[in-house]
Amino acid sequence: MNSLCEFYRLQGHKIIKTDSCYWFNASKFFYQAIPYHCAVNPSNNELKKLFFNKLVIGVRYFTATSSPLGKESFIWICDDKDYNLSKIKQKARNQTRRGLERCKIEKVDFDYLKRHGIGLVRDTLIRQGRNVRSINEKKWENLCNAAGKLSDFEAWAAFTRGKLAAFIIGFKIGELFYILHHYSKTECLRTYPNNALIYLLTKEKLSQPYISQVSYGIQSLDSGISKLHKFKENMGFKKNSIRQVIIFNPFLKPFMGKPICKMISKICKLNNKSDFFRKLDGILYFYMGDKSRK
Repeated sequence: MNSLCEFYRLQGHKIIKTDSCYWFNASKFFYQAIPYHCAVNPSNNELKKLFFNKLVIGVRYFTATSSPLGKESFIWICDDKDYNLSKIKQKARNQTRRGLERCKIEKVDFDYLKRHGIGLVRDTLIRQGRNVRSINEKKWENLCNAAGKLSDFEAWAAFTRGKLAAFIIGFKIGELFYILHHYSKTECLRTYPNNALIYLLTKEKLSQPYISQVSYGIQSLDSGISKLHKFKENMGFKKNSIRQVIIFNPFLKPFMGKPICKMISKICKLNNKSDFFRKLDGILYFYMGDKSRK
C-alpha cells in the first residue's frame, strides 16, 4: 500500500485493492483511483466487483491519452529543472518577488499545523464559496496526525511578520512531488504568501536529483474553483494531457438520462456552498457535458 492510501486509511476512509490500482471512497459510495496522477486501465471484471460486491455507485480514474474511454483532462505539472523567476508570467513574477521580500518560507511539522492551520483552511473555504463546516477540529486533527506518521508527507509554510500566512501539504511518490492541500489566511494575501510559497517549494523540489516533476493537482470536478487555474498557469505550471473517466454503476444507468441529470444539476446550483453538491454538479457536467445543464 502506498503512502497516499495509508494517509486516507488513517483518516478512516475505506481502501479497496483491485488488480490495477487502489481505490478510496472520496465520498460515500463513490470511489477514486489513487495515486491520482497514475494512468490506470481497470478491467470490466474489476469494475463489476466494485459495483456489485462493494456496493459502489460510481468510480473516477485517469487513463492514458490513447484510451477510447473518458474525456480529455489534465494534470498540472512543472518539470523544468531550471525553474526560476523568469519561468513565471510577468504579473505573477512581480507578485512573487514582493512575496519573497515580505515572507519567510520554511518547512514545518504537522503538530504545528494541527494547532495553527485550521483557521487558514476555513479562510480559504470561505474565499472559494465552499462550506466551512466541511472541516472541523476533529477532521483536521485526524488529517494532520495521519500525514505526520508518513515519511513521504511534508508541510511547508509562509510566515508574514511571524504570523502563519499560508501552508502546503504535499507528498513524494516516485520521482514526483504532489501538492495535495494549499491554504492561506485572507488578511495576509496582500503580502503574496501563496506566490512565494509555491515558487520556493517548486524550485526546491525540482533542484533535487530524485524529483523530476512537481504536480499542482488534477483537473477538479468542483464546479466552483476554476479561477485557481489561472494562478497555477501564471506560476509556471502546465496542463499535461490525460483522460479522465467517470463510470456509474450499471444499475443506475436507466436513471442517468438528461431530465434527471438536469434536475439534479439545478438542485446542486441551489446548494452551491455544499462541497457534496458542488462536486456532484461537477461530476454530472463531466459525465454528461452540457446535457446536464440545458
